[in-house]
Amino acid sequence: MKTVLVEGGLTLKVETSSVPLLALDTQVLIALGREAASPGSGDVRATEFFKVAQDKVSKGRLLCFETNQREEYLGSNDSAAIAKASLTLTRGVRCRHSHDVFKAELEVGMRAFLSGGMEIVIPMNARFDCNPDDVAKGPKGRVHRSTVGLAGPIAVLSRVQKPADVIALSNIKKAYSGLTYHQALSRELRALALRFYSGQISDADANEYIDLWHAAGGSRVDVQRFAEFLCSAYSMHIPKNEIGASIFADLMVDLKPIQTGDLHDSSHLATALPVARYVLTDANMKDRLRRRKLDRRWAVDVFSLRTLGTLSSEIRKL
Repeated sequence: MKTVLVEGGLTLKVETSSVPLLALDTQVLIALGREAASPGSGDVRATEFFKVAQDKVSKGRLLCFETNQREEYLGSNDSAAIAKASLTLTRGVRCRHSHDVFKAELEVGMRAFLSGGMEIVIPMNARFDCNPDDVAKGPKGRVHRSTVGLAGPIAVLSRVQKPADVIALSNIKKAYSGLTYHQALSRELRALALRFYSGQISDADANEYIDLWHAAGGSRVDVQRFAEFLCSAYSMHIPKNEIGASIFADLMVDLKPIQTGDLHDSSHLATALPVARYVLTDANMKDRLRRRKLDRRWAVDVFSLRTLGTLSSEIRKL
């Protein structure tokens, strides 16, 4: 169980597995798939990492997992080899889709808010459709048949022109000109409330959240109480929202331009950090997490492809 404190004396707890979890990076999976498809063509560091991780996974001492990686490598020439490499390390474990994780956490926050409790406890099933410990300790070679379906392919591997999300985020970034990180963070933590009360949310999306509120025990007609929830720590500091807001705010005030994959990496990390012991991401995101102290807050060791050798040394100790 990971425990963090938020404003107002609220305690946030996230159920974690006993076996260490490692959130996989898409580029490492790509390197492993290419090496498998064409021996000698992959990154030596990735190949060595795969050997070490495969050994620990086979012994039940480590388990890797995907978030949105499969959607990214689908459609590439090496997708079959990448999927095979991933299956070896994850044994079929992947997170629920980002929005589903957010909704699951939000409902837990709603229930705590309505009961007046000072703890928000996020269960493992908010992210996984299985218990990772059961998968890790299960018979060698057995693969979990995930019920988490695929979202639409992101297909970042084959993009030739500047992706639409980079252009969109770059335009949004202009609105943050002159803001400090903490000013941007305050805005992002309240993003859902702002969408509701500025009319920037569709009727379908609004109804989805109202239905969630009702399922948690709230009244559909008590608009004031719902508004209080949206602006409270019970909503703003659920892990998916807090981490995503922190990363997005940093992206918006960073002098560096938006990069392809930043939006998806943000979603990946907001999903992975609360349950992972180790996280693989790109060098810029690793620096971003450390700059905003998200690695320390969520008790996770963060690595990039450049420090893959260090990660291999760490997991050898397991």
